Amino acid sequence: MDANTFCERWFEIDKLNKEEKEKAKKVWGYRAKCVRLLSAVLKKPTNTVDKWGSRFEKMPKDMESSLFYADSIRLLIKTMPQDLLYLYSEKNYI
Repeated sequence: MDANTFCERWFEIDKLNKEEKEKAKKVWGYRAKCVRLLSAVLKKPTNTVDKWGSRFEKMPKDMESSLFYADSIRLLIKTMPQDLLYLYSEKNYI
């Protein structure tokens, strides 16, 4: 999964029509949030991620599989029943 698509899905603008999506991406701070997100998920410094281009088109291709896996986990968590998430977090963090 490319970085641009990953950010669109993470920030839930992927279902907007083309014009609305582009407008959402132009909101002040959107790209900076994507840089921080990609940096955290991929364990890369923010200045490295920032150099990947305005739409992250220069991201190394070998990073795409990591973004795919991270997005798969995001979807699993999003669709889990809340009580199951609560039980899991209690077991592992208390």
